[in-house]
Amino acid sequence: MTVYTTDLSLMQREITPAGGSYATIPQCSNITPPEWKRKSVEVNIHDQTAPVKKYGGGEGMEVSFDLAWDPANSYHQALFTDYAAKTERSYQIVLSDTGAAQFRFNAVVGNLKPDDLDAEGKILKLTVTLSLAADPTITW
Repeated sequence: MTVYTTDLSLMQREITPAGGSYATIPQCSNITPPEWKRKSVEVNIHDQTAPVKKYGGGEGMEVSFDLAWDPANSYHQALFTDYAAKTERSYQIVLSDTGAAQFRFNAVVGNLKPDDLDAEGKILKLTVTLSLAADPTITW
């Protein structure tokens, strides 16, 4: 049985859309993988005592991660370029084993949220949210 730890896991971005080569996005932390979630509805039927629950297709999902943001870093700037162009590309999360465990999915950059600039002198953080389609193909 393999037990995974979260340290040394990587967030990677496909270099060229549909190119198949990935580069690690530097200075990532707090990676939140996509959730598998289905739409559901409860239907009340007259001859039944309890509602019947029906399940449909998958819902649109998100992946988020934080960056120790360096505005001069070319990989960080590429996320802004993708956001502005609405570029869909493949991303992958590589777990800290031998690299065999990966979550791979297509997404667009949905949100870029800089952290507050306060007087405490904390690390400048950028939260990136990737938007996935409903019922996306997530390979792992």
